Amino acid sequence: MAKRYQEIREETNKKLEEILSNENEFINFIKFYSRFHKYDFQDALCIYAQNKNATAVADYDTWKRIKYQVRRGEKGIGLFDESTFSKLRYVFDVSSTYQQRISLWNYDQHKHKDIVNLEIDKNTFFENHNLNIENEHIKDLYFYMNYIGKKNRLGIDFTIDEPIINIVKNGLKVINKYDIDLVLNDICLTIQSDLLEIENSIKQYNNSLNKQKKEEKEQKKSVPFSINNKIKLNTKK
Repeated sequence: MAKRYQEIREETNKKLEEILSNENEFINFIKFYSRFHKYDFQDALCIYAQNKNATAVADYDTWKRIKYQVRRGEKGIGLFDESTFSKLRYVFDVSSTYQQRISLWNYDQHKHKDIVNLEIDKNTFFENHNLNIENEHIKDLYFYMNYIGKKNRLGIDFTIDEPIINIVKNGLKVINKYDIDLVLNDICLTIQSDLLEIENSIKQYNNSLNKQKKEEKEQKKSVPFSINNKIKLNTKK
């Protein structure tokens, strides 16, 4: 166990170095994190370092509880158990189960556009997240990575153009002057917070819509046939 723990430490540290030395890799990690926004930064980094193609992970018992069976012999993704040094806890990607895929909540741009606001300005963003950052390059990094993370998770097409690449480049040049883990953790926390709020809004809207449809269906069932018939007869007259 201690050996595997050390191996994952080394893999994770190496991946972090790659993320911090290459703007494209940094953006790729932010996109990846947007799919795992319910995990903290360290867990997401562990998953990314071991399986960057992962789409949905859970521990063995969770998969079993929802009737998904992990295939025999599948290798789990080790996550650090910070409460005990050198101990790991394991999760499995859905691709390691017999079912292979799982349905996750989705954003419908036509149906949900009025309940999801992605177009907030930078000052509002920092106020919403109670962040106080002075360096403009780091501020841009927070703001635009949050924007990219949300758009990626919601499936909204966007272009990573040269200005975005330059924002990441400039941010990476000065990020070493800060607590690197803290900066990345904070960026991930803003994505997590916003996506959880969006997810909750979408689920509430969908539940309300389904409830309304159900009520309308029940109302139609409750109208006596004879009354329907009379209405038709009166219409003919």
